[in-house]
Amino acid sequence: VQSDFRHCTDDTWKAEYIDDSAISGVLGSDMLVVDGIKLRQTFGFALDVSNQYINRHYDGVFGLGAAALVPGSNILTFMKAAIDERVISEPVFSVYLPSHRRGTSAKGEILIGSIYATRYTGELTYASIVNTTKPERWVIAVDDVSSNGTTLGLSGQALIDTGSTSIRTSFPFIGTHYCVFEQGATPMY
Repeated sequence: VQSDFRHCTDDTWKAEYIDDSAISGVLGSDMLVVDGIKLRQTFGFALDVSNQYINRHYDGVFGLGAAALVPGSNILTFMKAAIDERVISEPVFSVYLPSHRRGTSAKGEILIGSIYATRYTGELTYASIVNTTKPERWVIAVDDVSSNGTTLGLSGQALIDTGSTSIRTSFPFIGTHYCVFEQGATPMY
């Protein structure tokens, strides 16, 4: 493996997440290869992390944000750089997150530039990204919400965030329907 790693000593970054956690540190750059995609990439070394990250068993955070790694900067996420450099066939990614509560030991997977055709059944519905004041986020329009065959008459916008288990919405009375969502959830594996 060859590397021409460069440490940017004075350049810092901070990422704040939907669950109010944050990670910050210094920047470096190197040639990264992820899922067969090779890009020169600026990335962050975490020096300060929120308490919930301290005793976790993972090596890092891989941002799939739609634009800048650091909002207001020209440092792109790997996904945005792959789109801009046209090194992926389509500007999409797939994430497989198995349910460990159901006893599976399967590991999560990510596929950049395509979808996992073997990881779902039925038809996919594509949604366009909505222009927002925060362009680094994946926000889509929601026409309605249904669970277990029951439509709830809710519409608005939804933030899609693979880095959080939070359900954040501006929909009124969503709490009364939370148990309906959980009961209506069907495993897709």
